[in-house]
Amino acid sequence: MRTTSFFTIPRPYLDPIGSLLEVVSIACLALSRPLCNSTLVLSLNSEMCAVGLAQCEPLSSSVVHNLIGQVALNPEASSAVLISLREHTPHHHGDEVLLQHMKTVFEHSGIVLRDWVVMGRGGLYCPRSLLNEPDPWLYSTTIW
Repeated sequence: MRTTSFFTIPRPYLDPIGSLLEVVSIACLALSRPLCNSTLVLSLNSEMCAVGLAQCEPLSSSVVHNLIGQVALNPEASSAVLISLREHTPHHHGDEVLLQHMKTVFEHSGIVLRDWVVMGRGGLYCPRSLLNEPDPWLYSTTIW
């Protein structure tokens, strides 16, 4: 079993990302204070190593194509994790519909949408949990 903490941040191009906690630890490196509405796009290669991290405008159905463009800038990128940063509570009505739309658009682009994490005041959540989708990560998040 592999354990992860915020002190073991995967190195770009070297360490495969295998858990949600590792994604969150990378996102925390790019957070601005005070927290503002935006989206982080973490690009991954076929070995699940980070190959890019970009900050974009807040996530919406019209922004998805821009996010795909950010990922496509790196020819090594084959998948992405989106991290939505929200100034207030993480959950918004309509996240389920937005996730379904994003999955379709990403699938048509040939880039795999690994996960979408929403961070805000009061915590974080993954909209996939609203759709009862399975955890896409190799390792479960274990904090010791």
